[in-house]
Amino acid sequence: MTTSMTPFEALEIELWSLRNARERHATVPVLLDFAVRQRDLPLADAVEATMQIFRRYRSRYRHNATDTARTARLVPEIEAYSNGYRAADGAARVSLSETYVLDIDLIADIEDSGYRQDETTTLDAADVWPTLLERLRGIGMVVEMQDDPAQVERTGPFTLNVHTALPGSVPPVELDTASAWYVLRLAQELGGPGAPESLAVVAEVLGHIFLAHAPQVWSDPRTWSDSAMPWPPDMPTTSHWWLPSRLVDPDLMTSRHFTEVQAQEAMTAGIVAIARAGLIPFLPDSGLLGSVDRLPKEFRWRAVMDAAAEIEALLTGAMPQRMVYPPADDRRTRDLNEP
Repeated sequence: MTTSMTPFEALEIELWSLRNARERHATVPVLLDFAVRQRDLPLADAVEATMQIFRRYRSRYRHNATDTARTARLVPEIEAYSNGYRAADGAARVSLSETYVLDIDLIADIEDSGYRQDETTTLDAADVWPTLLERLRGIGMVVEMQDDPAQVERTGPFTLNVHTALPGSVPPVELDTASAWYVLRLAQELGGPGAPESLAVVAEVLGHIFLAHAPQVWSDPRTWSDSAMPWPPDMPTTSHWWLPSRLVDPDLMTSRHFTEVQAQEAMTAGIVAIARAGLIPFLPDSGLLGSVDRLPKEFRWRAVMDAAAEIEALLTGAMPQRMVYPPADDRRTRDLNEP
């Protein structure tokens, strides 16, 4: 990595240098899963560490990504072992600044000793859903179940009401469907609160918000220009200027608002963040809902990983409080009730 390139930019270059879609689909989930499991490192450092290992074993990843990843997990332990430390001493860490000192013959020794790198603690299944709902309060989101089959047929797995907020406001302490910034309704057919399918859809919705596929109620310097969206193009993105008032009809979005690529970007950002936050132990396997595979060439890795880092901060309680600011133009002097 060069000093002018972020780990996420380097990741994007590395992944799209893979030779073909088949190689990409086999390798990408393994690399992301490795980064997810390095929860003692910030996501950017975990990605950089993952790339260090990937570059060292690039040819072997191309031959067999899954087996190589199993060996790659031992690299920090081998480095420590070859420098006189035992893995159990806690001295085995991925180095972000120095080249690995490896003796490849020690792999068998380490594996034969029965040592396995400890997984970072994840929440018990019973605690995942309550913890998730509590963290979602950080962006003023409440979650309900939608059990009307006719509504589900029209809108798909979820509906998202986006409400306006006054300048200077923060998410309300007492949240309900009237005061929330976001009201997310999940289809009951997903399995109800806490079901893996419900968790995956929440991950996708968070991805849409933090990737700016959907409105961000707090301030954002970007402008909206997608003519397919239901709001005027090129309007300031601070919500109280361009979203409908909660006194009329709140803006309603559904799963059918987004393209397939947008949905894949959102799901990847959300599911990586949920795994990094310890709500699930690792990325779902290929073929399971929320799995990270079959990603198209148009996939925007830098944006996705930036969003994942923000969502992780939300879900771990590390995200700074969101506040709505007026847009930085002459509209700030206008009355809030003016169009």
